[in-house]
Amino acid sequence: MRISELAKESGATTDLIRYFEAKGFIEPDMLMLRKRKVRTYSEDQVQLVKLIVKHVEEGFKHDTAYKKAIDQMNNPRLV
Repeated sequence: MRISELAKESGATTDLIRYFEAKGFIEPDMLMLRKRKVRTYSEDQVQLVKLIVKHVEEGFKHDTAYKKAIDQMNNPRLV
């Protein structure tokens, strides 16, 4: 998935996604598309961004939202 698609699906802006990259929360694969590199994101990274955005919307700071999202991904709860 490319950054614009991730932004649409997760509700995050492309700038926020780049911020998450700068913080080390996510690490996209870089794919050569003709003469330029583009970001691609795995399904796990998509899910992680969605969870971080959800926790930020709940009022958590980015670092805390990231920790909660990682915990949630590592320890999924049965519904």
